Amino acid sequence: MSILEAAVLLAAAWTIAGLLYWWKNKGRREGERRIVLYPFFFMLRIPYGFESWGRYKDTIIAKAYTIFTHTSAAAGLAGIYYLLIHGFYTKYISPPKPGGVEGFIPLIPGVTVKGPLLAYIALAVGVGAFFHELSHAFAARASGIRVKNAGIMLLAFIPAAFVEPDEEELRRASLRARAFVYNAGTAANMAIALIALAALYLLVPPPAGVCVTSVDHGMPAEKAGLRPGDIITAVNGVPVGEGGFSKVYPTIPAGVNFTLTIKRGGQVFNVTVWKVEKGNRSLIGIGVLDGIFCSTGSLTAYTMYWINLSLALVNMAPLYITDGGRLVNDLLERYRWGKNASNVIQAATLILFLSLITIPH
Repeated sequence: MSILEAAVLLAAAWTIAGLLYWWKNKGRREGERRIVLYPFFFMLRIPYGFESWGRYKDTIIAKAYTIFTHTSAAAGLAGIYYLLIHGFYTKYISPPKPGGVEGFIPLIPGVTVKGPLLAYIALAVGVGAFFHELSHAFAARASGIRVKNAGIMLLAFIPAAFVEPDEEELRRASLRARAFVYNAGTAANMAIALIALAALYLLVPPPAGVCVTSVDHGMPAEKAGLRPGDIITAVNGVPVGEGGFSKVYPTIPAGVNFTLTIKRGGQVFNVTVWKVEKGNRSLIGIGVLDGIFCSTGSLTAYTMYWINLSLALVNMAPLYITDGGRLVNDLLERYRWGKNASNVIQAATLILFLSLITIPH
């Protein structure tokens, strides 16, 4: 099944489900519904309040986690503003090359999101959202704030979760308690990112090289015996980790034999290949990705790291729909000019975000 056919089937399924939902629930108020369904959006409310977590109020665990949440929030706020200001400077003030920098902060830098990679991203987003919301629930109950509902969501094919603290109790709580609740989601994503980063380098280190993802029929790579899944570890004896592939490979002209060191399973061997002219390019006929994408373990850890780090940073940006935005509102509300200052900060941050988005021509 092609990607287009899968997209058409997905759209048709959502459309049919949406029409059935509308027909069954017309006339009911949304707040009364356990299930909410819109085009490409599904939500299931569960009346669960995490009552047992209330026993952690004023405990060492809650106090230690409070410190971690505030530390994570400060790091996230500093990190997002560093990236925003650095991106603005690089794009508009001192671009490294003509045309500036394309785009903003990709979730996975340098990777085109397609095919199987979507499954890894969906998994990372789902795990990140689940623990993000559980962390909000823990912070609320450990602060004595009631949780009314929990639930799950589906955005097209990406899973998510949510909790609904009692807004009245949240507004009456102290600023310290509210900050704990707001910052708890970012803390969960930071924790997942740190665990994934440790796993990436300690438990499932990526192969040192680039992995062959495709081999074109009739091209030199196929004639030399290369296969998808092979890992290229050196070019003409220069290790790929020292820039061998990106520095040595492009300089080799067409028709000149050169050596690739290949790792296949437990074997390491050399193959002799050459480039041929195709259009205005010299090619051997392979597709490659960085070694980090060569194994399921390293790719899972990598996407968990980058997705959750991105979620933590963006969530702390003072924007109108983020926890960082709510935190700024509450921090400034005690001042007479606080509401106006909060609006200025959030509007300026939003403009900075939008200014760094480049639409491809």
